[in-house]
Amino acid sequence: MRGLFNTTVVLVGVGASLLCGCAPKKTVEEKFYYPATRQLPPEPVYSRVSWSHLSHPVPLSARERTPYLEPVVSVNYRNSTLGEAMSGLAKSFGYRLEMAGELETRPVSISTTGTLEQVFAVMRRESGVLVSLDHNEKVFRVADGAIVPQLPPAAIR
Repeated sequence: MRGLFNTTVVLVGVGASLLCGCAPKKTVEEKFYYPATRQLPPEPVYSRVSWSHLSHPVPLSARERTPYLEPVVSVNYRNSTLGEAMSGLAKSFGYRLEMAGELETRPVSISTTGTLEQVFAVMRRESGVLVSLDHNEKVFRVADGAIVPQLPPAAIR
C-alpha cells in the first residue's frame, strides 16, 4: 500500500506541476506611437491683405497713362511645320488651336522674341497666314491669308 501511496503522490505532483508549470505565457503587445510631426501648435495666420478706402476716386487720366503689361515670349522653331509652331505657342499660353489641316503641314522657320502680337506678325510675314485671338474662348484661329475677303479697288474710292 505504501508503494501505491507513493505512486499516487508522485502522479499528483507531476500532474500539478504540468498544469501549473506549463501554462502558456501571456504575450505582451508593444504599442508603437509615431513621432509627432509638429512639436508646437500652429502659429496664427494674420491677413496679409489690408483694405483701405481712398480719399477720392482714381482719376480716369491715370488709368489711361498706365502701361498695359503683355508677356514677352521667345519662339524658336527652326525647320518646323506651322502646326507644330502654333500648337506649341497655344499650349504655352493655355489656349486651344483651330487650324485647317492643309495649313498644319506648311513649312515654317521662325526665331523671334516679343509679345504675342509681334510673334503673330512674324508668322504672318513668314508663312502667309492670319492668326486671330479669341480671349473669351481661349482659342488661336489660323486662316490662310489668301482667302481673306478684300474690297475691289473701285469700292475703296
